[in-house]
Amino acid sequence: MSRKNNLFKLDLLVLAVLYHGDCYGYEISNQIREKSNQVIDLKDGVLYPILYKLMEGEYISSSEKQVGRKIRVYYHLLPKGSDLLLEMMKEYHDMVKSIDYILEGIDDE
Repeated sequence: MSRKNNLFKLDLLVLAVLYHGDCYGYEISNQIREKSNQVIDLKDGVLYPILYKLMEGEYISSSEKQVGRKIRVYYHLLPKGSDLLLEMMKEYHDMVKSIDYILEGIDDE
């Protein structure tokens, strides 16, 4: 899944959260919001299409668990998703290095 010329993908963040353990939707968006110091706030209308796309590609799976009276859908990173995460991280870091090189020497005052 090539992402050339795409600096930032929200699915990268979703995969990164799931790398650390299974989560349900609200947990995923909350962790992203907290770890980004409230800068990135994924709304349900953005998060769930990403989750469905990742499930369709077999990068993540889901399972239902009853918690009290609620049934929560937990998402799990699959090995194929771990591979995608590493690939996306490399592409992201390569892109950031390239941008830094282009911006080198520009005064940021």
